[in-house]
Amino acid sequence: MSEMKHFLSPWHVIDEERDWVVCEFRNRMRNPGDGGVHEVYNNAKLHYAGRGQFNSQRDAYD
Repeated sequence: MSEMKHFLSPWHVIDEERDWVVCEFRNRMRNPGDGGVHEVYNNAKLHYAGRGQFNSQRDAYD
C-alpha cells in the first residue's frame, strides 16, 4: 500500500509558448496516527507533448 495518499497542487503556471507547465506538488502521506499532516514539497516542470500528454518531467525537491 502506498504511503503517499494525496498529491495536491496549490499553484501552477502555464507557458503556452514553450509548452511548459511549472507547478508545486505536495506529496501528502497517510496519517500515521498522530493527527498531524506529513508532506513533502516539490516543484515540477512538465513539457506538454499535445493531445493531453506530457513527455517529460523534471522535479526539484526542497
